[in-house]
Amino acid sequence: MAFAIFLALLGLFNLFAPRAAWYGSIGWKLRDAEPSDAYLIILRIGGGIVCIVAIIIFLTAGTGDRETSTEKMIRDNLANNQIESVTLQMKPVTSIDADELKNWILKSNWKKPAIDYRKQSSFSSAAELDIHLNNGREIEVFKMGNDQIGIGEKVFYPEYVFSSPLLENWFSTHGY
Repeated sequence: MAFAIFLALLGLFNLFAPRAAWYGSIGWKLRDAEPSDAYLIILRIGGGIVCIVAIIIFLTAGTGDRETSTEKMIRDNLANNQIESVTLQMKPVTSIDADELKNWILKSNWKKPAIDYRKQSSFSSAAELDIHLNNGREIEVFKMGNDQIGIGEKVFYPEYVFSSPLLENWFSTHGY
């Protein structure tokens, strides 16, 4: 964020005061010299480009922290009862109560998985529960084995893992 502000100030300085920018970078070294009109235009254009880059950086700041925003999205949607439906291997699930599932997930202690599954070419799980939300988003819950459950937005790999004996038991009683 501070970098974007610095870039914006630098760009604005070059855009609106190209003569002062020229003096600050080159003019102070020369005696009785003036910048050419072409050089002043280049400084203004460069200043405009730097301002655009600063705006892009400013607007995208925070989006790089996808993990935090994904966890917040999942927790907020579950806590606010936004579950529309639940499917297991693309079939509707009626043997689990949405509130019960929500509580199992929300009461669990999430952590980042030891393996970054995004860097692997494939990921397989024993079963996947898809939680369809009222806002059109989907959350996937994976049975991963080793007493771990994976969870993430519909991305085909777990972004977080947690342990839930109740959810493990539910998967086991349904043949997974």
